[in-house]
Amino acid sequence: MDSLTVASLASLLSCSEAKARKLLQGLTARGLARQVKVGRQIQYEPGVNIPHPSALAGISMLYELKDGEPVGEKLLPPSISVNDAERMLKMIWDVKLSDYRLVYYPYHIWKTYEGGKEGIVAVDALTGNVNDFVSKLLAKTILFH
Repeated sequence: MDSLTVASLASLLSCSEAKARKLLQGLTARGLARQVKVGRQIQYEPGVNIPHPSALAGISMLYELKDGEPVGEKLLPPSISVNDAERMLKMIWDVKLSDYRLVYYPYHIWKTYEGGKEGIVAVDALTGNVNDFVSKLLAKTILFH
């Protein structure tokens, strides 16, 4: 989906247009969506690049594995509790989780110690770029909870 209107989001979410508008305005304010005027109509499109799932490579395609684990790297278990997910989301938005779906998106994550301070560095495994937003979010979640 390239873009959508308030009405189409309301239909997708089975909610009122007022609620859909509020959600889209919140996403726009945070840079996660942007408004685009198409004729007289306002549409919203993603403000961040979300890769298609077919672009996600399995870990076995990226690393040499020994007994199912990457050689020389220690991985965090790919799981998160509903409570932890809700706590992380509350840092960004005022939300209450009622349901969730697991999505795997690979990051290389490590702790750093520089100048007497701890930090977290999160590198997007698809692009190879440091993601400052995810690094800060994980630092708040892991280091300061």
